[in-house]
Amino acid sequence: MPSKKIASLVSLIYNFDRDVQAIVDKISEKIKQLNEATETAVNDLRKVAEEKKEELEKFFKEKIDELERERRQIPDKVHREVASLKEKASRKYEEAIKTVVDHLTSIEG
Repeated sequence: MPSKKIASLVSLIYNFDRDVQAIVDKISEKIKQLNEATETAVNDLRKVAEEKKEELEKFFKEKIDELERERRQIPDKVHREVASLKEKASRKYEEAIKTVVDHLTSIEG
């Protein structure tokens, strides 16, 4: 009788050990799958980051080039504006002189 109990206990321990090993194997497989999924996700994110980096570099290069073109045009714009203001001032000056001359002429006349 004791040898049946020992055999039963050995069988129970063996089955328990087998069940635990099956659980460990499943957990190991899940960890492996998670590692693979994580690696894939990281690689995908790196790829997207590289693409976005290129897009951002292109965007900022275009903006910098645009600002540089505008900066180069500023002197021309300033010269045109100054010339326009000089022309307006000259006309106002001529009108003022004409008004003074007309006024003096009307006083004399």
